Amino acid sequence: MSTKKPEIKQQHQHWVTAWLASGAFWIALLVLVGGLTRLNEAGLSITEWEVISGIVPPVTEEQWDEAFAKYREIPEYQELRGGMSLEEFQTIYWWEWSHRMLARGLGILFIVPFGFFWWKGWLSRPLIRQLKVIVALGLLQGLAGWYLVRSGLADQPYVTPWRLSLHLGLGFIIFGLLWRLVLQRTLIKEPARSDASGISPIIRWTAFLLPVLILIQVMAGGLVSGMQAAYVYPTFPTMGGYWIPPELGLYGSVWSDILNNAITAQWIHRMMGWLLLALAIIVAAALFMRKPADGRLKVWTGVYAGVLILQIALGAFLLLAGNPDGWASVHQMVALAVFAVTIGLAMLMNNRLPANAGEDKSITNAI
Repeated sequence: MSTKKPEIKQQHQHWVTAWLASGAFWIALLVLVGGLTRLNEAGLSITEWEVISGIVPPVTEEQWDEAFAKYREIPEYQELRGGMSLEEFQTIYWWEWSHRMLARGLGILFIVPFGFFWWKGWLSRPLIRQLKVIVALGLLQGLAGWYLVRSGLADQPYVTPWRLSLHLGLGFIIFGLLWRLVLQRTLIKEPARSDASGISPIIRWTAFLLPVLILIQVMAGGLVSGMQAAYVYPTFPTMGGYWIPPELGLYGSVWSDILNNAITAQWIHRMMGWLLLALAIIVAAALFMRKPADGRLKVWTGVYAGVLILQIALGAFLLLAGNPDGWASVHQMVALAVFAVTIGLAMLMNNRLPANAGEDKSITNAI
C-alpha cells in the first residue's frame, strides 16, 4: 500500500500539470486568433454580447440579414465600410465569432476540470488560491473584451486604443500566471544549488523585473496597434531622423499624451525595445561569465536573447515594409514567446524552493 500511494498521487499531479499546460496553450491560441481578428478589422462585426445565445451563429438567410442590419447601424460600417456585401460581412463575422467561441471554450476547459480536481482533493490550498485569482481574471477579461467592443459601437468607427491595450495585457497576465504554474511543476523541481548561487542581487532583480517590463512593452504595442502608429514615422532606427521626435507631449499631460499621441506611443514602444535588449546583454554577460555556469540558465538566457533580437528585427521589418498583412500577428506571438522565456529565466534565477522540493510529497505543497 505504501509503495502505491506516491505513484497514484504523482499520476494525479501529472493530470493537473497537463491541464494547466493546456490552458496556457489555449490562451496562446486566443492571442493568435485575437490578433488575426484585429488585423481583419472584424472585432466590431458582432454588436451584442450574448453569453449563452451568442454561441449559435446565424444559420438562415433571415438571421444573417438581421446580424448584418445591426452591423450597418454602427459607425464603422457607416464611415468606413459603406457598400459592404453580405459575403464580406460573413467573413469578418466568422473571425469575431471564432475568437469569442475560443474564449468560451477556455472557460469550460478551465472551470470544469478545476471543480473536478478540487472535489477529488488533488489541489493544494495555495494552488487553489492562485487558480481562483486566474478564474477571476478570466471573468474580468471577458468584461474587458466587451468593454473594448462597446467603445466602437457608438461615437467612433474604431475601438479605443487603451482599451485594446488593457484587453491584450490581461490576456498576457493570465497566460503568465498559468505558465508560471506549469514551469513550477516541471522546470523548477530541484532546490537552489550552486547553479543559482553567487549571482549578483542586481542581476537577480533584473531577471525578476524582465517579465514586468515585457508586459509593459506588450501593452505599449497594444496602443501602437490601436492608434495605427506603425504608419507614422516608418523609419528605423530613428523616427524621421529624430531619436526624440518633436511631437512628443503635444497632448498636454503625460498620461493624455501616452494614451492619445500615436508618435509618443511608437516612441515608447521603440525605447522599451532598446531597454530590453540592453538588459538582455547585461544578464547574458553576467551569467555566461560565471564559473561554473549553470547549463539551464545559459540555455534560457540564450533563448531569451535570441527571441528578443528576432522580435526587434520583426518590429523594424514591420515599420519599413509598411506593416504587411499577417506579420503584425507574428510579431505579437513572438512577444508571447519572449514573455514566456523571461518568466522561466526569472524563476530559475530566483529559485527558493525547500530542500525536499523534488520529492513527490512536496509537489503540491510548493505550488
